[in-house]
Amino acid sequence: MQKSFSILTLVVIFVLVLAILPAPQANSYAQSGSNNWTAPVNLSNSGAASEPRLFAASNGEVQVFWLDRFDGLTTALYNGSAWSLPTQSGVINPRLGQAAIKIEEIPFFYESDASDRLYAFIYGSEIPSTKEAPLYFGQMTFGSTLWSNLQQVVEAARTFDVTATSDGEIKLAYIRPLKSSLYNLLEGDPGVYLRSTLSRASAWKTPIPVHLSIYYRILDPEQAYLKAASSGSFITLAWFEPRLEQVLTSDSFNAGASWTEPKTIDAPGSRPANPMLAVLPNGSLLRIWQDAAQPGCVLYQQHISIPLPPPGPTATPPFGPTPTASAATAPAEWGQPQRILENLQTCPTGSHFFSNQDTLFWAWGEGSNVLSLSAWDDTNARWSLPQEFSFSFEDAATARTVQLSNLHMDLAGDKLAVTGADEDASEIWVTFTQLSALEIAFAPPSPWSKALPISKSSEERQGAGQPGSPSLALDSQDRAHMVWSTASNLFYARYDSQGVTSPAEIVKSAAGEIVRQPALIIDEPDRLHLAWSGGPNGQLNYSRAETNQAGTAAGWLPAKQLDTRANISWPQIAIGPSGGIFILYTIPINEGRGVYLVSSFDNGENWGQPELVFDAAAAGWEGVDHATLQIAPDGNLLAAFARLSLASSSPTEGLFFALSTVAPLQASTETSWSVPTEVAGASADWPRLDLVGEQLHLLYITSNGLQQRWMPLEQMTLEGVGWGGESRVPGWQDLSTSSLPPYALVSDARTMHLVSALPSGSTLRYSTWGIPESNPTAGRWGPVETYASLEHWTNLSGNAAAVHLTGGTLAAAWLAIPPVANTGTASAQLPSVYFITRKVDVVSAIPTPEVIVTNEPTPAATDIPTPTPWPTPTLSPDLPLTPEEQPISPLIVGGGLAAVIVMVIFTVILLREQKR
Repeated sequence: MQKSFSILTLVVIFVLVLAILPAPQANSYAQSGSNNWTAPVNLSNSGAASEPRLFAASNGEVQVFWLDRFDGLTTALYNGSAWSLPTQSGVINPRLGQAAIKIEEIPFFYESDASDRLYAFIYGSEIPSTKEAPLYFGQMTFGSTLWSNLQQVVEAARTFDVTATSDGEIKLAYIRPLKSSLYNLLEGDPGVYLRSTLSRASAWKTPIPVHLSIYYRILDPEQAYLKAASSGSFITLAWFEPRLEQVLTSDSFNAGASWTEPKTIDAPGSRPANPMLAVLPNGSLLRIWQDAAQPGCVLYQQHISIPLPPPGPTATPPFGPTPTASAATAPAEWGQPQRILENLQTCPTGSHFFSNQDTLFWAWGEGSNVLSLSAWDDTNARWSLPQEFSFSFEDAATARTVQLSNLHMDLAGDKLAVTGADEDASEIWVTFTQLSALEIAFAPPSPWSKALPISKSSEERQGAGQPGSPSLALDSQDRAHMVWSTASNLFYARYDSQGVTSPAEIVKSAAGEIVRQPALIIDEPDRLHLAWSGGPNGQLNYSRAETNQAGTAAGWLPAKQLDTRANISWPQIAIGPSGGIFILYTIPINEGRGVYLVSSFDNGENWGQPELVFDAAAAGWEGVDHATLQIAPDGNLLAAFARLSLASSSPTEGLFFALSTVAPLQASTETSWSVPTEVAGASADWPRLDLVGEQLHLLYITSNGLQQRWMPLEQMTLEGVGWGGESRVPGWQDLSTSSLPPYALVSDARTMHLVSALPSGSTLRYSTWGIPESNPTAGRWGPVETYASLEHWTNLSGNAAAVHLTGGTLAAAWLAIPPVANTGTASAQLPSVYFITRKVDVVSAIPTPEVIVTNEPTPAATDIPTPTPWPTPTLSPDLPLTPEEQPISPLIVGGGLAAVIVMVIFTVILLREQKR
């Protein structure tokens, strides 16, 4: 009994010891987007492919077509588990034993869900007598590689669209620009026509005119517009009429045998344009159009419920004279226009509607490098908030970054399939969603806003020079304030709910002077404080402005020169708990090299003399630079800086940390500093200090990526004791040193936010260090998140970020080379400052002084049901990240050793009990 009691006691005490230890932190790293999609597959593997198209059958098979520079139309089939090899997809040769006839341009494809057949429409060569190209038609069973003999179906079609009725008849709507001739009376006069096939498209019936007018001859191909949709025996058309310059519509309730009188869309005061037609799973139809009379993208939608067809077939004569359009009585009418998708900035183009048994999906952006997806929520009678997708990843075979363009999407089973072209390498890729299309479409909106170029283009700058690294701050009204430099000027812009203000030149230097490296911060009364290196030789300058007056040079106080010495580098500005303003900076080289501080205790009206924080010349250092400043809750100043190595191949000889021994509370306070302690070895650079909760963090760049050390504030000593060991930040191993800041770091009460625009690509990376409320001396990095851009800009080094303590917004700014319009490729022009925001979870219960305070609004989410939470719909599938070890707190190490000792003691006790 005594022995059992001793063992039970030991177990209870052991459990209690484990309970008081910090919980082990699991390594969990997942890139946002990379888990949403399967790894992209290169289908072509030829270096000669372009123009992809994708189709999915009712059984889940997927077929992709593309043009090969040598083989013409080429295809590959996915059978549900594997892709076939690429095969030429030509036309059956009527000569037995002869190779298929090559198709050398991409056709217009139509997929019939009812018959699992594919139809191809392709223009032939221009006929000299008409100067028009005839339209040909071919078909094949889904999954095949050869097309039936092409047959001419229309003598001339300025534009066309295709739909199908429930009995399998294909309906070709087209605009004919030619008059009839003695040789071809069947074709008819200029107008809008519908031509139908017999069942299974074995032959074509006589065209039926819908609207005739000689004015259709004047339509340019770019101006011509025609859309068709059908449900059962109901067919609706919408097209552009050139004489009225309006959209006309007409409906048929008997499979095209007769048509209602063409009319404009009934929407008084509006100017409908670019109509789109879609069929809901229940058989009713939607007509969507843009109101061109209003600025921006204003979309309306109308609904029509289709009545049951009348008993008995409605025959249409397959041959004979060209019939005239007969008026039909409409048994159903289109409903009143309803406004939809009110927050779109640009209207959809390249639309594609597809559905499963229950839901209609709307994809747009096909043919571009950005796809958008929305789904019709029938319960709430509205569209889900659009999700945007772009595709950037690394090709494992070539180690190249691939950015897909000419994207196309379809529904394969319950998943989405997307194909796109790598135009640089002339390859075709395909990927699938891992979640269902419903989960993707109704996912929460991306926390990232749309990235915006802020600074003026090179043409507008008129030789002002390349912008430098921006500085960013957020005020209490969720407005983002940005300042950046060019060779001789400082520019300012503001972002708020109304958009971005035009950049304003707030400082213009004289000839031969410089302006560089601005540092911006906002105090509690929402005043902007700005420091920079400028003047004839790079002296330290300061100015301030009220946030509502910062948009003009007159709104800023005349610049004050706070240090007249030359070559001031990278000033850092912070505000202490007592309201004091502090600027830390370096003089990197020459006799006065060192780290310096100036301070003001009356909101920047008056400044004290520069104080020497560290004398690099007296210490025998070759140089010092890239200082960083933080202020502890007790008011003590904390600094870190890099020891430069001017002669060796390594840029630095290490990083050093120092802190003030007396908290400066007023201008008369003498500030003394501890002897700097080395905290990182050679090659370490760009240190950043940050306070989060009760922790002090130091991040910095090495050749192995981004590194971290941290300590609980209670362990900080003047001798530099208390720092935990060096640990690599997970997922940030590919950052490198640069002449501009390669990352930005800000924090709220319990979270540290790390963001960077990765150079040479179009991707942003984001991570957070979170502190659990149950253990303020612990913490860990969350999953690495990437934001893949929706454009093909090229990032440069030079990042800034800010987070608002109560607003729940992270803002980031960086330098990037914009893409050339309509090409998607980076241009040769000067870079611009780009800006983006992200929704974040902000905990403000523990007030912590911040070096940079920030905020930025993001669009409100539409209240749509969300079956499964989703990080962000933008894809950037890279290789999986290798889990890295987390920084180890000294308390965790000590607690672990104590636990080991306790367990050893009780093990000895147990053994003694057993011997008795």
